[in-house]
Amino acid sequence: MELGHWYDGTKELPINAEVEQRSMDLLPTILHYPFYALVAIFVAVTFHEAGHFVVARWTGVHVVRFCVGFGKRLVSWRDRHGTEFAIAAIPLGGYVRLYDRRDADAAEHAPADPVLAERSYDRLKPQWRIAIALGGPAANFVLAFLLYWLVAVIGTTVATPIASVEADSDLHRAGMRSGEEITAVDGQAVETWAEIGTALVARLGDTGTIDIDTVDPARDGSSQRYAVSVVNWHAKSEDPDPLRSLGLGMLRPAVVGAVVAGEPGEQAGILAGDRIVRVNGEPVTQWGEFVAHVQASPETAMLVSVERDGGARTLRVTPRLEFDERGDEIGFLGLAPGGAPTYLARKNPLAAIGDALDKTWAFTALTVQLIGKMATLDVSPKNVAGPITIAKVSGDTARAGISPYLTLLAILSINLGIINLLPIPILDGGVVVFNAVELMRRKPLSGWTEAMTARVGIAIVAALMVLVFYVDIVRWLPSSW
Repeated sequence: MELGHWYDGTKELPINAEVEQRSMDLLPTILHYPFYALVAIFVAVTFHEAGHFVVARWTGVHVVRFCVGFGKRLVSWRDRHGTEFAIAAIPLGGYVRLYDRRDADAAEHAPADPVLAERSYDRLKPQWRIAIALGGPAANFVLAFLLYWLVAVIGTTVATPIASVEADSDLHRAGMRSGEEITAVDGQAVETWAEIGTALVARLGDTGTIDIDTVDPARDGSSQRYAVSVVNWHAKSEDPDPLRSLGLGMLRPAVVGAVVAGEPGEQAGILAGDRIVRVNGEPVTQWGEFVAHVQASPETAMLVSVERDGGARTLRVTPRLEFDERGDEIGFLGLAPGGAPTYLARKNPLAAIGDALDKTWAFTALTVQLIGKMATLDVSPKNVAGPITIAKVSGDTARAGISPYLTLLAILSINLGIINLLPIPILDGGVVVFNAVELMRRKPLSGWTEAMTARVGIAIVAALMVLVFYVDIVRWLPSSW
């Protein structure tokens, strides 16, 4: 279950790695998406449970079982302390079971060491139980920091945020024009499309003014600020696209960067380096304009005029029928854009520490903010993402390269940590609340109270899971259904 939100800056780009080329696409399509989703979930869950495990061992409590997944245990082994480590059949979570004398089968799992047998979970002071509960989320934030650090050291090829501005859009009416480079959003400096998208996502549901700062090479590099007024911005949107709603996109000249072998584009004679100048007689200057023509013409012949080696020629090409992620029919030629200015964003290991801390904090704050807005209905709860969306995004980022995939894993880890800190019984946040109450009362809650609140917690979590699965399924159903 994913209650946070990520945004890729523009729907045409991989998350946090706008033009990354180092693909991890090593598997058949039928396995690609579930495999990389399961890897991401496995890593995030394992770190989470390891956090509980480490703190529990530190307190001296015997750990009966460390399990990743639920249901039937597929693989298991024991360490010298008698702890069972296992991987279960349903890879959507995990748990650490601690020795607790209150359990019906406690005698069966009691440690052989009589000293350890006396130090059971029920005998721990509340502050130690709180520490164990917080160990899991803390491990998720540590994992996110390590992943962000690794991404900064490895480096990511990103596109300079030179904007394309749609005519009659809010920003166009404010005076912004294509070709300007975005430098800040609401006073916050940005260097990539992903950072721009993240800054705009933070404004979902808001009323006020969004400020976009740019530098314009056509005006001797002078700085400009454009203000757009918003009211309850995308508060009811189920799949908001903040960039496009402002009229923003990446400025990509209509230049072919790559041609996929065997696809209609190659068969028609289009070559890498060709500049598209007209489609069916209509002028084309930007890649997005060309894509719009192609997608609107499945199985329909088109006349595409290109400039090549100083000359001009017109080619006849018929896009083949494809289906987009919503199941709608679109045309496809098998061409990739070229010409967008890019650079390798990379930091030395020391500088990467600050970068990783900043990104971990920024995305944590953004996720908490969005969950709060969903709770107050300032942002539609239908923006949650479930297993289907996670699988889709995991597969797409894996295809984009190692850096975007690791970035996604960091985002998932942060979300897992935050979700578990929610004050819902049976989650880590609920455990913290119960033990904090016990500290204040100086006596534990009654067994009846704990049992009833646990049932309430299970009901809440089950309801959230139903919501997430429902939204996820509806999101990916063809729009014609």
